[in-house]
Amino acid sequence: MTDKEKKALLEKAEELRRQGDLHEVVRLLFSEQRDPKADPDIMLPLVRAMLDISESSQGNDLSETAEIFLNALDNMDSSAEWHLLAARADYLRNRYYAAYAELLKAEELNKSSDRPVSEEELSELLAVCRQELKSMNARYAPNDHRIVLSHIGTYFGKITGVIRGRDLTGITPHRPELDVFPDIAVIDPDDEHEWRTFVTVGSGATEMNVPDELRPYNCTRCEYVMYLPASWTPAESAWAINLMKNISAIPKERNSYAGFGHIFSSGSNITEDTDLFGTMLIDVQEAPQGAEQLELSDGSRVVFYQLFPVYREEFEFKLSHGYSALISLMPHISAVFDLHRENVCKNTDDEHPVDELLLAPEFDYTGKLGVGEFCAVSRRIVEQGERVGFMRRFLPESGQPAAETDSGWLFLSGAESMSSLAMPYTLEICRLNTVCNIDPDVVPFLTSPYESTFFRGEDDRFIPLLPDPDETRPPMS
Repeated sequence: MTDKEKKALLEKAEELRRQGDLHEVVRLLFSEQRDPKADPDIMLPLVRAMLDISESSQGNDLSETAEIFLNALDNMDSSAEWHLLAARADYLRNRYYAAYAELLKAEELNKSSDRPVSEEELSELLAVCRQELKSMNARYAPNDHRIVLSHIGTYFGKITGVIRGRDLTGITPHRPELDVFPDIAVIDPDDEHEWRTFVTVGSGATEMNVPDELRPYNCTRCEYVMYLPASWTPAESAWAINLMKNISAIPKERNSYAGFGHIFSSGSNITEDTDLFGTMLIDVQEAPQGAEQLELSDGSRVVFYQLFPVYREEFEFKLSHGYSALISLMPHISAVFDLHRENVCKNTDDEHPVDELLLAPEFDYTGKLGVGEFCAVSRRIVEQGERVGFMRRFLPESGQPAAETDSGWLFLSGAESMSSLAMPYTLEICRLNTVCNIDPDVVPFLTSPYESTFFRGEDDRFIPLLPDPDETRPPMS
């Protein structure tokens, strides 16, 4: 395309935009974007039109597609317009922290840009994001705060100090300044506990955006626990405090949730003194029965998860084989953090007590399907080898960890009781290919569109469950 042709194209697109025909703008610009190397002069107006459609009542939400197009543009990180559009896409997907960070970059770049964006548009979106962030940073009501502190004192030990969340702001400069971090209760070693315990106080004040199918099970709030060596100085514990702060922020930043068996990593070791790479959420260890949850004054439940750092090999093993397979390798591992503990997956062999099915080489069912690498699955399937009896493909949640590509699939055996599903421990995240190796019958259905639901009939075949045409489906994220 010549410069003259491109100018005419953009003028026509602008005229259509002024007339309010945003879909025609998208069709026009999309049809001309044939070059493998994306042209920002065409791509940015195309993305803007997609976001305008998403914000209006003219059609479907195109924010995810717009985000993909933005990421296809090379070397655009210094463009104020790129960051503004990225912020709009994040905002539409309820990722307010990410949107706010992009807006701050756009605001800074706009000062010296030869193609500045509207300061009015920037200011308006910044104000809206600030309001959203303030609403997300809730505090416990006084009575609920007392309930949480009493629970910690009863089950974890006498609180001997508190690290105030307000003093943690700014430890990681990339966090928006409006972030509010939880306090951390400190329980010093005593005759019953030969370690120092850290427990967050405030993470559960804000409800997490759990999937709709889990909401009836009252697991929208959580706090975090960590055990550290008694001999550690405050300086040696600083990274652990930072780790607790950062993980407690993830559900809000990603408009998602944290649950039993979830695993997180920043892509590098958690501290320079160790090869430990990621952090997994496990049952609270070394505490009396009842420590794992409490009930607030409104009846909502707060679940306590222990932060358990893992090595890279253990991280990858968990993603491949599931939480239970990894934990079964660790009966001798202390719940108290150890910088140099044994890596149980460094030399995995047949002597480990892991189900042979999980250790056998997997046949690659999903490699070329392009449906996403990970799924949610009942532990009855991955632990006990039960076959899939029910499966549904949900729209993937926005803000999953970058290392996990969500297929949207949920698999149940069909034998789960409502009481067992009420516990967040019933489901775990694992590789879609692992489920296929346990039950290959699901493979032909994996490319089914989102919202597809199947159950296993009496003839042992999967039967599609057609949606009620009058049903209004609540948003998944």
